[in-house]
Amino acid sequence: MNLFPKNLIRIFLAALLLTSPFLFSAWAGAPPTPMWGGFPPSENPHPPKTPAEQRRVDFAVQEIRAQYGSGVEIKFPHVIPWSYQDFLQNRKKPMPPSTPVEISGTESTSMAPVLKFDEYMVHAYVRFPNDERW
Repeated sequence: MNLFPKNLIRIFLAALLLTSPFLFSAWAGAPPTPMWGGFPPSENPHPPKTPAEQRRVDFAVQEIRAQYGSGVEIKFPHVIPWSYQDFLQNRKKPMPPSTPVEISGTESTSMAPVLKFDEYMVHAYVRFPNDERW
């Protein structure tokens, strides 16, 4: 006795393929792309506004090229225009009280960077020669 009719299985497979972009792209032989599109934006979201910001961006690009070679493609490097403190101050809702988390010796924590007054974080879209993704 067959518990599942053939039509039910076919409908289930068709629904699964049509509702899952990852499975559909894998079935079609296409590489999956990230949810944000896989490409940098069409224009720099935060272009350097001052000569000092431009120097910081140029320095970061120079360091990326020194570490990874001239074959990397770099688009829209920019100083991140906010600090973690600004982020916390601009939150719409107050943060819930924090609860300490026990960490074993094998785990590491991810914390906001602690920057000195003369340190800045730079964001860039970088593509390496051995990887087609950004």
